[in-house]
Amino acid sequence: MIAAALWVALLLADAPLPAPAPADAPAAPSAPPGATSPISVTLTEPPAGDAVLAEASTRIRAELAASGIASTQVDCTPGGAAEGAGCPPLAETRATISLAREGDVAAIDVSMELPDGLELRRHVRVLARDGGDDPSVLAVRAVELLRDLRPSARPPARRRAATGGPALDGEEPAPLSPPPPEEAPPKPRPWRLSIGPAMLATPRKPGVGPTIGAALSGGLLLGSHVAVFATAAGPFNTNAGPVSDTSSGVKERTATLVQAIATIELRYRATFGPVQPFGAILTGVNYLHETASGGTLPAPSPPPGTSVDAKVVPAFGAGGGVSFEVLKGFTASLEAVAFVTSPEVLVEVNHVITNRVGFPSIMAQANVGLVLP
Repeated sequence: MIAAALWVALLLADAPLPAPAPADAPAAPSAPPGATSPISVTLTEPPAGDAVLAEASTRIRAELAASGIASTQVDCTPGGAAEGAGCPPLAETRATISLAREGDVAAIDVSMELPDGLELRRHVRVLARDGGDDPSVLAVRAVELLRDLRPSARPPARRRAATGGPALDGEEPAPLSPPPPEEAPPKPRPWRLSIGPAMLATPRKPGVGPTIGAALSGGLLLGSHVAVFATAAGPFNTNAGPVSDTSSGVKERTATLVQAIATIELRYRATFGPVQPFGAILTGVNYLHETASGGTLPAPSPPPGTSVDAKVVPAFGAGGGVSFEVLKGFTASLEAVAFVTSPEVLVEVNHVITNRVGFPSIMAQANVGLVLP
């Protein structure tokens, strides 16, 4: 019995022990510290009806796919919970891209929540002059912001106690250089020149006309709404008679009245695109030239005679009209003015009043014109 026990002890003593592992044997591979798992980006739907942001969203998904990043487009409320209604759950490392409009400025929101609970966020406003109306610029900018947020070799940090909201990193667009001063709107060219037919009439009987003449006008803009115009119109010819007066030895007489008008107008105009209505007050002079002629009774009466009478009287009035810019540098206008003369002028033939002028007289014009530098 004792011999058997000794035999077993000898066998155990002769058994080889397991060899220890070499000190320089390579260890099993392990994940490098700070390595991140692939992310899945959620892209929220852009505002309805915004074609620029809609195309930018499509380009963002193409940029992400080219970088090997999966993306999903969902209809989520920007700024809402990432896993709220209508939003599918995301990967462990969560990222969201949203496009919106703040007035006329495009805004990009990019957020990412890391496995340690830290949330990073970028809010960038892209002005129009920096590419805010270019879908390709918005797409590249959004993907670059996402890449800036992705940690490359960041060791996981201990989760902080929830003492406040997520960390925010707001970003406002900083221009590379001071913005250029805004250009003042171009000033309207100051000079106007127009020509066209004119009609003159004195409606109070016994009046004058209507009779046709021509009008030439030149104007200068004193401001965006005020202008001064000078107009010369005429000649306006009117025939009076024949009038008989046997007591004076003249069988009958006729008269021809010629008028010409020169005025200075102060206009106030409104602007509705190419249409510019205006009102005006004016002063000027009315030139009248009467030529009376007549035949005689049988001899021994004197031969037929002719008398001439000319007069210049001041005139005052007001009027209005409308001007149209038909082509660049060309205008068309309609205008009517009413004026009175001081004193009122009466035309007599053989001691008979045949015409009355200036109480009031009305002149209408239809002009075409040029806008001069």
